[in-house]
Amino acid sequence: MSLQSKITSLNRCFVVLLCASFLVLLALGYINRSTDMFQVLLLQNASKPNDFFQSVVSRFSSMLFNEEATSKLDNGSQENGLSCSFPHLDPFHPNVVRLARLDRPTLSCTGALPDLTYIQNNQLIVNKTRIKENFPSSVVTCKYQDVIRKSNRDVLFAYSNIVKEFNNYIKLPSEAEYFVVTCEDRVRASTYSSTSKSYSGSTSTSHVTVSSTLTLPLNRSYLNNSFTFRTTYAPSTSPKPQILSKTYYALIPKLDNLLETEYLRSQKRLIESSPKETLNVIMIGFDGVSRYHFMRAMNKTYNLLVKDFQSFDMTKHSQVGKNTFPNFLGLFTGQSEEETRKWWDSRKSTDEFDLLWKDFEKAGYRTFFSEDFPKIGAFNFRLNGFYKVPTTYYNKALSFALDSDNGIWKAGRHCIGNRPEILFQYDYLQRFLDAFPKKPLFSLQYSTRISHDDVTMLSSVDEHVFNFYTELNRTGHLNNTLLLTFSDHGIRFGNLRYTHLGDVENRTPFVLYTFPAWFLKKYPDVARNLRTNTGRLTTHFDTHATIQDLLYFKAGGYSPIHKSKHGISLFQEIPRNRTCNDAAIPQEFCLCGYQNLLNVDANSELSMFLSEMVLAFLNSKIDYTICQNLTIHKILEVLRLHDVNGDSGVAKSIFKLKVETVPGHGVFEAVVESVEKSTGNPWHKLSKDNLKDIKVKEGVDRLNMYRGQSECADDARMKLFCYCKNLLKS
Repeated sequence: MSLQSKITSLNRCFVVLLCASFLVLLALGYINRSTDMFQVLLLQNASKPNDFFQSVVSRFSSMLFNEEATSKLDNGSQENGLSCSFPHLDPFHPNVVRLARLDRPTLSCTGALPDLTYIQNNQLIVNKTRIKENFPSSVVTCKYQDVIRKSNRDVLFAYSNIVKEFNNYIKLPSEAEYFVVTCEDRVRASTYSSTSKSYSGSTSTSHVTVSSTLTLPLNRSYLNNSFTFRTTYAPSTSPKPQILSKTYYALIPKLDNLLETEYLRSQKRLIESSPKETLNVIMIGFDGVSRYHFMRAMNKTYNLLVKDFQSFDMTKHSQVGKNTFPNFLGLFTGQSEEETRKWWDSRKSTDEFDLLWKDFEKAGYRTFFSEDFPKIGAFNFRLNGFYKVPTTYYNKALSFALDSDNGIWKAGRHCIGNRPEILFQYDYLQRFLDAFPKKPLFSLQYSTRISHDDVTMLSSVDEHVFNFYTELNRTGHLNNTLLLTFSDHGIRFGNLRYTHLGDVENRTPFVLYTFPAWFLKKYPDVARNLRTNTGRLTTHFDTHATIQDLLYFKAGGYSPIHKSKHGISLFQEIPRNRTCNDAAIPQEFCLCGYQNLLNVDANSELSMFLSEMVLAFLNSKIDYTICQNLTIHKILEVLRLHDVNGDSGVAKSIFKLKVETVPGHGVFEAVVESVEKSTGNPWHKLSKDNLKDIKVKEGVDRLNMYRGQSECADDARMKLFCYCKNLLKS
């Protein structure tokens, strides 16, 4: 036997041994990862059998001896025994840390106009000490004015016609909720100054002449005993009073008229359903923050939650839509956007949604919803918002008033005067919690501005959030509360999105559940399932189901809550074999199988074909009368993903593309799904001719900002893709 024949025989023996190992791995529960590995290796080495052999040896060695591959997640959920595995990446890689700008200092708002009033014992008081320190020569008068919701629209607000002036204090009315206090210097408020010179800033010379007659003493020798003098006044350079301070307030009126209804609803829940516990719910959210970035940028807060508060961190939490709205639908209605669109017209208000807090309101809870950045609010961006106030306390009118008052903003619109905006929002929530220590409460506070346009700003408020959570704990607000810290979706913009880690972070929002220690000790089965589920595939459909389950926790009687179509309460164990299909995660957001990515040559015929499919999709979204037709400038990346949803008998090929288009140099990421034609040859080379039923998924994302490129488009959905034709003419 020749040397080559002996080598071939040995190779065959090794293959037999490896196949046997493969069967053992199947029996041990490694089936999904092993299957993924073989398919990827076949694709990578379809024309190179010897290389395939070497790759198999290498991959099996790494599987059998790599500790990470068999590491345990959170008390017992073995990664390899699950149907879904997320990629293992380092969120603290030096290059990532550099892009994440973790060196930002804590946000400080010093140097702004000082607050010259404060509230004590239901009185609004002028701070004389602060005036003396800052404006010793001023005569200060302050004005109080309510901020009110106008008509029945979220976006309409007004200042009350009644203006109350005071220079010491005024008693606040019991219904006071949102108002602004402006303090002015009356010394510098004169309309005219005594001078014969014309007002230099005026386009015309305007004078006022005042004549006065002075009567002289009779014992003096003056002609006629009187004379007339004239003084000419010109307009002052400061025709208006100088504003020394402007402060917005958000209070919590007691609304005693609701007490009887709330009591009856609460009793109805207790008598009919007999839930074992009644816990408050505090939901604190951040827009567009991935789990990894929360760990990085909010490291102090994250460690407080996980280590000190023993919170449950859902490590495989996936989003179910591209932006805030579809993910909020999952979180607050339990429905997908696709299901909602079947019965709801987006031109109408969002009042028609059966939102989560309504269940709590019906059960006698008092409710609260506060958010910043109202123009792109969760229920306002591309939508009409609420026509009726959705919760007992709802700050939308105040948010629009703040947004419209450009003079109060500092530090890139992250400071309201001398106060970080996020603390202004948290102060409002704190007042709500303090106002009703014995009532069941549901609250949602959602921060958008600090992370939406520039997610790296998040690290600048870590200290502030840490201090707020510490104060919640110190004051006892967490003793009888589920604190839920979450985001809607992952990172969508910025330099991080261009990295492979950014692909993962785009699809992985975060959620941490914080329960009182006594609750977990009293219900060990719940604690065990929560701990197990930290390593299972979850979504905000599950968050919705869990919060509903808490409202009627272990109810001994009737529960009005219907079983969730897509979500599973985390008080129950999530199945180990759960897939994206099971969890209602659209393919374009599914991370299962991302550890088996295959690079496709960007210059290949297949890549060019797929990019043209994406381009056609982009151009189908624009109005050609105002938007320029897009063309491909560059194919940045093409990856092939493995379909882990396992549709029986159907071989799917899923591709993720990043392309740059002109004009405008927009960078888009798209997922293309296709079915492989059966060729009978497992070694066939994948090409466009081997694909059918090709479809670009709806969740196409733009990775860079488009401000200034699509102002001609009124349709917010079109703005993502439109480059205005009028820009080409200028």
